[in-house]
Amino acid sequence: MIISNGDIILLGIFLDSKEVGLYAVASRIALLSSFMLQITNAALSGNLAALNAQGRKKELQTMVAKVTKYLMMFAVLPLFLFFIFGEDILSLWGSEFKASYWILIILAIGQFFNIATGAAGQLLIMCGFQKIESLITTSFMILTIVLNTILIIHFGVLGAAYATAISVIGVNIARVIVAKQKTGILTISI
Repeated sequence: MIISNGDIILLGIFLDSKEVGLYAVASRIALLSSFMLQITNAALSGNLAALNAQGRKKELQTMVAKVTKYLMMFAVLPLFLFFIFGEDILSLWGSEFKASYWILIILAIGQFFNIATGAAGQLLIMCGFQKIESLITTSFMILTIVLNTILIIHFGVLGAAYATAISVIGVNIARVIVAKQKTGILTISI
């Protein structure tokens, strides 16, 4: 929750409500692109745990890589749409929201990495490494707060977007690396 909402809370502390409102709309639109990952994670959880318990690592690797490949292909679509139609989408909330275009793009890039790295966090949890997943998440929650504080003070709403995107990208790359180390499964297809 803090990784997803810490930026808006800190913006509220440091900036005025207009900037928070502009940011919040762009943030929620960018976050919509990750709904397929959430659905996939929920659907995969049982299969991940079962295949791991049965020691069927090759099938687990194949399933995870295949799902991640499809997620990555899906992730390109909202990113493309935001690049091309981002201002039009934002203007549905009013013409002043067009000013949030670059916030939307930066946050959408972060969400692209979130989706494209697949179910790495879910894989860690379902394979019995929930404490490690918790440590990764806690570490990046702290990084999110620190980065947002520093970058908001210096760069305003764009600073919050950069800090959040960096944190989202970082936590997902860390999950992929640790999942590979702990389970032998690589969630991304290279």
